[in-house]
Amino acid sequence: NNADYLDILEDLMNRDEEVDLHKRQLELLFSGGGFGRSVAVKQYGEGNMPCRLVPLSSPRLGRVWVDKYNWDFLGVEYNDYTTDKRILLARDIIHYEENDFSVTPNSRYYGMALAESTISIGERNRSANEIAVPEIMKRYFTPVMKVATHTKSQAKLNQIRDAFKSGKTVFINDEIQVDVIPIPHDLEKVRDTIREGARDIYGGFSVPEGVRFPDIQNKSTFEGTMLSWYDGPINFRRAVFDGVMWRQWYKQIGRAHV
Repeated sequence: NNADYLDILEDLMNRDEEVDLHKRQLELLFSGGGFGRSVAVKQYGEGNMPCRLVPLSSPRLGRVWVDKYNWDFLGVEYNDYTTDKRILLARDIIHYEENDFSVTPNSRYYGMALAESTISIGERNRSANEIAVPEIMKRYFTPVMKVATHTKSQAKLNQIRDAFKSGKTVFINDEIQVDVIPIPHDLEKVRDTIREGARDIYGGFSVPEGVRFPDIQNKSTFEGTMLSWYDGPINFRRAVFDGVMWRQWYKQIGRAHV
C-alpha cells in the first residue's frame, strides 16, 4: 500500500504499453529460438527512462564480452553498426539466449537454436518436398519416351521432337518407333518419410505430436501430453525468459526511480 511503490508499478505498466513490450518479447523469443540469441536495444527519453525497444538482427550479432573474474555479461558486438558504435553495453540492451547451458565458459551467452538438432531432418524434408515429390508427380503425366527414327533430315527430326507433347496423340507419316520407358517410384514411401521427419522435428522442439498429428492419439492421451508440455518445457522457457526480463528490464527501470 506504499504510495511510492504504487506509482512505480503504474509507471512500469505504462512503460510496457508505450514500448509495445509484448510484441518486443515475442520478437526476442522467436529470433532467439531461431538463431540461439536475440537483442533489443533500449532507447532513452525524458528522465533517462527507456522509451523504445529496437530489435536487432540475430545473424548480425558478433562477439560477446564478459567479466573475466565472474563471467557476468558485459556487452555484445553488432556488426551492422559503425566501428565506434559496434559494442553494445549490457545496460543498454536486452540480451536473450536460448538453451544457454555452455560446456565451457567461453561459449556462454551465445545460446543454441531450437532447430540445431533437427536441421538435417528439415533439409531432408525440404529436398523431398521440393524435388522428389514434384518429380514423381510429373512422371505420372509425362512419361519418358524413347523415339527412334530413320530420317536424316534435321528439319524432320525437329518436327518430330516438337510434335511430342504430354497427353497428346501424334500421327507422323514416317518410319518411327516409340518406346515408353517406365521409371519406378513410390510416392507413398516418400510421403511416409516426410511425415516421419515432421514428427521427429516436432519431437526435437518438444511439441506433442497430437498438436500436428491428432489422428495418432486419442482425446485423453492428447490432453495428458498437452498438460505435460505446459507444465514442463513451456513453463521452463517462461521461467528463463521471466528471469531475463526481470534482470535486464524491470530491475533497471526500478533503479531509475531511486
